[in-house]
Amino acid sequence: EAEVLRELEKAPGPRRVAETELAPPVPPKVKVEADPDRVRPAGDAPVTVLAFCNFESPHCVRLQRTLSQVLPLFPGVVRYSERDLPLEFHRHAVMAAEAARCAAAQGNYWRFHDMLYAGGGAPDRERIERTARASDLDVAAFATCLDGGQRSQVVADDLALAKSLGLSM
Repeated sequence: EAEVLRELEKAPGPRRVAETELAPPVPPKVKVEADPDRVRPAGDAPVTVLAFCNFESPHCVRLQRTLSQVLPLFPGVVRYSERDLPLEFHRHAVMAAEAARCAAAQGNYWRFHDMLYAGGGAPDRERIERTARASDLDVAAFATCLDGGQRSQVVADDLALAKSLGLSM
């Protein structure tokens, strides 16, 4: 600011012009750890793509389709990790996120995840239960987990992390 004023004072004539060079803003670097239960393919890779998604978002549906095509092209180089971002205007987003975490508790996160995204439509309770059966989950244990809110805190933690990073809701 002071440099621009000095330049204006030095400029001759009635119309004074100052030139300055501005450095472009540098986006902040934020390190967000991948959730070890939700990384694919398993193992190390030099690049990890991490996305905050929710099962009711059409943008996330498109992302999943793209990832299914791109990830196989870079074996051992790129892996994908997901965090939950259940937006409040998506009616079933929190339940779907908790359901996926209940599937993860049975070691079957990705199968449930992929089938729920592929199913189309809102992930209501009926669709979530059908997906649990199709994913070969112990349906009784799954229902107990979901109904008991056993995974609500980890979903809330991901949402809080997203907010702390300034992701818009």
